[in-house]
Amino acid sequence: MSKEWSVPYRVDDLKDDAYISIEANADICAALKERYEVNAVNNLKADIRIQREIGGNNVFVTGTLVGSVTQPCVVSLEPVTTEIHDEFEAYFADKSQVLPFKAAKAKLEAKAGAMEQEVLDEREDPEEIIEGIIDLGELVAQYFSLAIPTYPRGAAAEEAAVIGHEKLQEGRVSPFAALKDWKKDGK
Repeated sequence: MSKEWSVPYRVDDLKDDAYISIEANADICAALKERYEVNAVNNLKADIRIQREIGGNNVFVTGTLVGSVTQPCVVSLEPVTTEIHDEFEAYFADKSQVLPFKAAKAKLEAKAGAMEQEVLDEREDPEEIIEGIIDLGELVAQYFSLAIPTYPRGAAAEEAAVIGHEKLQEGRVSPFAALKDWKKDGK
């Protein structure tokens, strides 16, 4: 898979917390539109904090992303624009220097053919730092994709659902309607 938005950040010599803001340009938004299979990614930006955890092996990334996406309504197919505001966090580690015990154990169990595997917390199985670099653009792109509504509905879809429900109720015959005359025989 190609990375539509790559913002490499060197963390191998990170000592103090770092703060960075990134913003996708029009070309990146167009590429992300294709990746997410939506009508448009109108904008996307993120404010990110990068810090090395005490002990020095893991890097902890937190941030807030803000963006806008346009996609077809699942009912009317009219374009629906959604404003997205989401927070994210991620852990990274140089796996050539350290591999958390639980992650190593899970990999051994997978090789041994264990049928059921525990889903590890991200802190216990962090993403890999590759050659001292983490990709902040790809990280934000992944979290943005998770925040995109799966079934977007426009205002017209909500109105159509109410009208459709009312029409269903008009012609509906209760299954108990046949029982209304049941006791009229005088009994």
